[in-house]
Amino acid sequence: MKDERSFIWPTLLFGCALGHFLFLRYRVTENPAALYPWDVAWYRDIIENGYRFDGYLFRNQNVAFMPLYPSIAAFLKTLLKIQNTSIAMTAASSLLTYGTCLLFYRTVAFLHGRRVALSAVALFLAFPYSFFLFCGYAEPAFTLCAMLFFHALLVSRRLWMAATLASLSVLAKQIGIVLIGLYLLFLLHGFCKDFSKKQSLGNNPWLQTFIKTFPTLWAGLAVWTLYLYIRFDDPLLFNNILVSWTLTTSPMSLNPTAVFHSLSNMVSSLIIAVQYRTNSVNFAYLLALGSFFCILWATIRKMNLYFVLYALLLFAFNVCFRPNTMNPDLGRYMLLNFSFFISVPFVLDTLSGRKKYVYWTGLAFIVIFFMKYQQDFIELFYHSQWVS
Repeated sequence: MKDERSFIWPTLLFGCALGHFLFLRYRVTENPAALYPWDVAWYRDIIENGYRFDGYLFRNQNVAFMPLYPSIAAFLKTLLKIQNTSIAMTAASSLLTYGTCLLFYRTVAFLHGRRVALSAVALFLAFPYSFFLFCGYAEPAFTLCAMLFFHALLVSRRLWMAATLASLSVLAKQIGIVLIGLYLLFLLHGFCKDFSKKQSLGNNPWLQTFIKTFPTLWAGLAVWTLYLYIRFDDPLLFNNILVSWTLTTSPMSLNPTAVFHSLSNMVSSLIIAVQYRTNSVNFAYLLALGSFFCILWATIRKMNLYFVLYALLLFAFNVCFRPNTMNPDLGRYMLLNFSFFISVPFVLDTLSGRKKYVYWTGLAFIVIFFMKYQQDFIELFYHSQWVS
């Protein structure tokens, strides 16, 4: 359809978001060193000097960072002969984010129409934590892989490509394991539907697809296991998850008591956030609470099932691997929750009584609200005061 292929609006939204980020960054960075806060400095080190490892697992080293994003930035720096690493990182992040926006728009337009697609892209780019898409983090590499994955899985139905992209996403961020799980759920759903028709196993196309794509999926799982080994010094960590349902040296143990403790801490943090709202972490918890209700409502309004499952898998991943109740990374993981950005238009559509001017006014208010907080968080981030 012609409407689904229109790139004009997402391009304009992307241009505004990039211009807003560059303006704010120029305003808050007073010296060149401020351009490389937090993990940006680690990625810069990888781009300029490559990976280095001295064999000591308990010392912070750049091998803990996945290679996809720094590889893309280093390639672009060499190809275009860019001398300044900060410019190369911003250029790589911008290209990856632009590709994400185009695919996000096209995928959601195919599933839910242009209005939902345009609203979702606008919310994605205006999100308070969206500056991570431009500042030199690995988020844009993952978001592009994720959107290519969803497009291959739900629009073009190229399952071999979806499996490849799910495995490739693990090279961007460890959370890519969620896409592998979602792909397996997609195959399982199709397999169960055909199995109910009493089709023989040998002729089942979903089982055949799984067998064909298994090596690719296993490669992604192997990369993820290697990451856990480097990060947590446990070569059998992934095996422990599958066999004994216990994480031996990970941030938490996956037993019922620990999971309940993590969830109760999240609830108490939400109460603190509602009362004080003093920093980026508390605000992230408020957004997490709001996203839960938005996604729940959108599920009732028949948002695509696999975006709902994606949100659930993200939540499970964060409970298992990011249980720290005051973790500043929560906002970054909220940025990866595409389901939230898709769900908000469903809520607005209901609240507006399907009146267009009320809908767009409500959306504009949310975008302005988000951008105000984005400005505050950029100042915190580049002055290395991200938590407080």
